[in-house]
Amino acid sequence: MAQDDRTNSADLEAQARIAAAANRRKSFRVPAPTLNVKAWRMEAHERLIDRPLPSRRISLTTIDLGRGGTGALFAAEQVSSHAPVKLGDRIRLEVPSADSEDVILLEGRVTYLRALETDELRVGIEFRPALTESITRRVEKGLDRILADLQRAEIRKIRGAQAA
Repeated sequence: MAQDDRTNSADLEAQARIAAAANRRKSFRVPAPTLNVKAWRMEAHERLIDRPLPSRRISLTTIDLGRGGTGALFAAEQVSSHAPVKLGDRIRLEVPSADSEDVILLEGRVTYLRALETDELRVGIEFRPALTESITRRVEKGLDRILADLQRAEIRKIRGAQAA
């Protein structure tokens, strides 16, 4: 094997590692700062369809949303509360539907935590699959509608900024 072939092979492997690190998510995320997502901490024995206790409500601001999860900021009082959010915690999410007053009910797990200088927590929540395939399809269909609306809004915003 010639020296050039080994060099090209090493370059390609390095580029593949960089690309894999950059594309760590399974699905594209759309900025969603205006989306009014409600969240509650769930105990291990609770089911997603159970009515959540008001005391477990978590104040959050959505940063981005994708088919596989969401990024959010938890308010400072969540960080200093008696039961702070931890990695692996189950979270119940209610995402407002794009075309009606319905909500999409999702279960997620906290997969990323980082404290910010503003005393907020940057949190990554990975959605968990539903129990049945029909529910999964219904949830994915609703999420796809929301994501499409958010993508259109983002494109309009970018086009408006370019026109100005």
